[in-house]
Amino acid sequence: MIAPFNMSRFIDLFIDESRETLEKIEKLLLALEQNIAITSEEINDLFRYLHTLKGNSSSIGFLYFSKLAHELENFLDAMRHEALLYTPQIGENLIEGYELLNEILTLEIAKEINEELFQSKCSPYLIILRTYLNAPPPTQQSVILEKAPVHAREGETFGFFKKVLKPEIASPLLVIEPKTKAEPPTKEPHLVGNASIRVNLEKIDNLMNGIGELVIAMSMLEQYADNLTDQKIKNGFNERIGFLQHTIRDLQDSVMSTRMVPMEQVYSKFPKLIRDIAKTLHKEILFKTSGSDVEIDKAMIEGLSDPLMHIIRNACDHGIEPSDQRVQLGKPIEGTITIEAMQANEQIIISIHDDGKGIDTQRIVEKAIAMNILTKDKALTLSHKEKINLIFEPGFTTTTDITDLSGRGVGMDVVRSNINRLGGSIQIDSTLGEGSLFRLLLPLTLAIVDVLTVVIGNSHFFLPLSVIIESLQPQTSMIQSMGNKNNEILILREEAIPIIRLHTIFNIETPVKSLSEGMLIIVRYGTSKVALFIDIFLNQQQVVIKPIDKNFKAIKGFSGASIRGDGSIGLILDVVAITAIYKHSKGIV
Repeated sequence: MIAPFNMSRFIDLFIDESRETLEKIEKLLLALEQNIAITSEEINDLFRYLHTLKGNSSSIGFLYFSKLAHELENFLDAMRHEALLYTPQIGENLIEGYELLNEILTLEIAKEINEELFQSKCSPYLIILRTYLNAPPPTQQSVILEKAPVHAREGETFGFFKKVLKPEIASPLLVIEPKTKAEPPTKEPHLVGNASIRVNLEKIDNLMNGIGELVIAMSMLEQYADNLTDQKIKNGFNERIGFLQHTIRDLQDSVMSTRMVPMEQVYSKFPKLIRDIAKTLHKEILFKTSGSDVEIDKAMIEGLSDPLMHIIRNACDHGIEPSDQRVQLGKPIEGTITIEAMQANEQIIISIHDDGKGIDTQRIVEKAIAMNILTKDKALTLSHKEKINLIFEPGFTTTTDITDLSGRGVGMDVVRSNINRLGGSIQIDSTLGEGSLFRLLLPLTLAIVDVLTVVIGNSHFFLPLSVIIESLQPQTSMIQSMGNKNNEILILREEAIPIIRLHTIFNIETPVKSLSEGMLIIVRYGTSKVALFIDIFLNQQQVVIKPIDKNFKAIKGFSGASIRGDGSIGLILDVVAITAIYKHSKGIV
């Protein structure tokens, strides 16, 4: 019996490939805005991309998308044969066509398009394209492009500026700079030894879950070995477990590498966003990137995109000043937004910096008082960093006018929640008149982590190794009390570190109440430190993170759960959330 033909599989494949092709078109078009000249190779690339989109979409029945791609293909074909000469205005029209392609593809996928809707969205644009094609040869003129976007790879920049058109006699409209004679598009080169296949992320996740079960089984075997009484058998068992553990770690690393993608995939969404915002706000913005090759777990990209998008929109809207103001302040006419990624201490650190006007903490405090978030007396005690952190309060906004970009009070609190949901944290540093720095600290992966088992009373918890700095059993002389709420501070190498009693936070009965009888584990959250007070810590191991809220409900203070070696459930401590609970109990902003 012949199996039924599964068209949906080919549609999914087409959608993935089309999104990638559209990203290539976007990068190329943004790069072209920088130059008056265009090479024949660039025209051929655009033509080939559109030819591929047209053919593939037609074969799976996306007829409206195919129709639009065909019109753009004809337009590029005229440029290939030099019947139509490139100008910055044509570049603008091509970008508009790219936006329409994206919109029509989305409607085709959702099956929400018909001929009437297609005509209403595309007819005005198609008239423009056909006008170009049917127009007589253009008269000679020059196009003065003051400054325009450029698409950057590592270490390069994107600039977003305004264009001025000036007629000028006896100057060529455009010089096409072919590297070689124009030739038909060639096939992609065959990369020997570097073949790849497209695999659904769900399959990789299933494979990762299987390795997670192996990790859990390994924990159970290790606990079983600890209970063996015959030392000879125990030694032999541990030797074999060590070999199996090494094999599982190698397998885990291999599968993890398939989940990792370069930050370039995250960066690629922002050049056009900034270009469009800069045009809307009539600002001049330079966009720089660094760390494009730093890899991040693909599962984190979806949760990371919205927070980054919001921070960058805020930098464009609230941070970067208009050009005339920047000139008056003695700053470069164009503002600069820089996004940088790096890997350190088992974390991904993403920094977003702008050289705009910075955060006005006085204005933030006044707004917080007006919104009853803060009292006037409390405001007098806040540090600079605490004042900045007020922007994380739900509904907080300093903008009075609601626009497409800001003013709705749905902002940094949502950003922080999304970052915390990924197991990360966010820090802000800002100097008035000089700019702001947003730093996101994220775990390398959301799947498997190395942890330390800590004990509080009869409860066992997991603490990620990535946040641990050191541990110690404190002496009485190292402990001090501060303030009127009995805030305990550890003085370690002339540094004051707040002490958080976990048994108090989680309301757990424990016989270990004196700090000198238990253990303090110094952990980092962002650039700050806290000391977690526990009874004792046990072994180090790997655990598989399982989300709590999908099976039960979100629990404050925990980022997830895992299976312990004896089959019981162990909760994974969330240092950021625990610190927030502690500060709230002490009335610290």
